[in-house]
Amino acid sequence: MKYALLFLLCLPTQLPAQQADTLHKGIASVEDAGKRANLTVGTVVANNISYYGQVAVQPMPYAAVAGSLTFPSGLYFTSMAYKILNSAIDTAIISASNFGVGYGYSFTENFSGDIGYNYTVYPKNSPFLQASTPHSLSATLAYEHWLTSALTGDYNFGNGHDFFVTLANSKELNLGSISDRDIVYFTPEINMTAGTQEFYRTYKKNNSNRGKGQAKGQGQNQPNPNAGMQTISTKNFGLISYNFKLPLSYNRNSYLLELAYQLSVLNNNFIETDKNGHSFFTFSFYYQF
Repeated sequence: MKYALLFLLCLPTQLPAQQADTLHKGIASVEDAGKRANLTVGTVVANNISYYGQVAVQPMPYAAVAGSLTFPSGLYFTSMAYKILNSAIDTAIISASNFGVGYGYSFTENFSGDIGYNYTVYPKNSPFLQASTPHSLSATLAYEHWLTSALTGDYNFGNGHDFFVTLANSKELNLGSISDRDIVYFTPEINMTAGTQEFYRTYKKNNSNRGKGQAKGQGQNQPNPNAGMQTISTKNFGLISYNFKLPLSYNRNSYLLELAYQLSVLNNNFIETDKNGHSFFTFSFYYQF
């Protein structure tokens, strides 16, 4: 039996709402998909949070749990909770929580679309890059041919507003089976994201404020958290990042295990000490009832 990954949410391929696109996957058999409601739960652990390939000043390893309910009509609901594992920048029990609703539709056998809305709850002075834009609207068009090509547009808003467009191409490769009830897939993907960066202006302001109010003598030897990173433009629309993803997944009838690596190379919108890009490692588990 062959199994397929269902994209339950097409948000900024980033957290919380891009690690995002890992959290928004569920698993269902081809025979059952679309014939009944599907409840999927999952968990993800990663070494850092990616926001369209961009990262916060300090590393933000995290663990997340997610749930999604998908109906045969294409309507779906999602809910997620995140915990940053770096206690130096976040001591909250829950670092952020996300709630979403969306609708997916297949126009033809190879052509599909998806629209969705998400709202993320952030604590005050959250270290997330995108904390100033908790609302997110997204739309995706995908076409399956020799490759799977997808074009996603995102509008993220709140205290500010940003637009993003991501063009992705991926190829699902069947690596065979370990037994007669499973399949191993390797699905390399390359994508590029363009957009605005108004969110980063608010992030830098909030990040600087977190260093204020310390007692005299404390934190005097701490490096400037904004050193080596600056935004050239915040409102102009331009290329942000190239992202290369290498996910390896093990699929069975009701669950999926995935190990993934992502390399993100930023455009000149950022000047950083890390000229070689950012590396992200994630491990995910999903179970469908």
